[in-house]
Amino acid sequence: MKFLKDKKLNSLVTSIILIVVGVIMFIPSVRDTLLGVALTLFGVLLIALGIIAIMNKNNTEGIIEIVVGVVVIVCGWTLLWLVLVIVGVFLAIKGVLDLINSINAKNTISIVYSIITIIIGVLLVVAQWVVMDWFFIVLGVVLLLNGVFGIYNYLKK
Repeated sequence: MKFLKDKKLNSLVTSIILIVVGVIMFIPSVRDTLLGVALTLFGVLLIALGIIAIMNKNNTEGIIEIVVGVVVIVCGWTLLWLVLVIVGVFLAIKGVLDLINSINAKNTISIVYSIITIIIGVLLVVAQWVVMDWFFIVLGVVLLLNGVFGIYNYLKK
């Protein structure tokens, strides 16, 4: 337990974990496996919450949570695809509405931001897995840099 109280050592361990997870984000097969595991764990969590709700006499809530949990486990990738498409549609609509407001306000930065929002929204609808790949790559870079800077700070002290 002493090791848990050592902030400097915790910082080093956290930095190493960030680097490992960052590198994992670059490997498509591992990344897909992690996403599959995350979906399964989410489904299991929902089922557990449903069982707890039924035990607490919240039958309707419990049954809904169990059914949603089973659906997430059985149809996780399809649900993920559907969520990405829905988010893409909403982003595209928001981007168009923001673009109209930005043009009326003659705000160049807002216009650029709105166009980027529209592009991301459209890409989520037509090429969601490409967007997800880029998202995980960017996330990997951020985690990797965070870990490297953490180790740098550890060694500097």
